[in-house]
Amino acid sequence: MRREDEEQRVMENIAMAIPLMSDFEKGYILGMVEAKRREKEQEKKKRCQPA
Repeated sequence: MRREDEEQRVMENIAMAIPLMSDFEKGYILGMVEAKRREKEQEKKKRCQPA
């Protein structure tokens, strides 16, 4: 399975589950997503910096 397909499947599953989650669970998911976004931004900056 391609990475894009896997990411799409995960996002669809999360979208279906969110209405069933408690506020605590929603906050936890939001925190995880924000942390992953920051991690990817840092990786991108490292790759773009000249050595």
